Amino acid sequence: MTHSSAWFAKAGSDSAPAWLSARVREVEAETWSGIGERLGRLGYWEFEDYRA
Repeated sequence: MTHSSAWFAKAGSDSAPAWLSARVREVEAETWSGIGERLGRLGYWEFEDYRA
């Protein structure tokens, strides 16, 4: 079980939107690009370099 799926299984699906919302509210950067880069890190471990 990966870190992300272990967290989700422990926290439950009701906690996921609250967790994501809290992380998004914490993001700060000088530019919109910087904000996008930081938001992209939230899913880095799950989807980075994914090839269909």
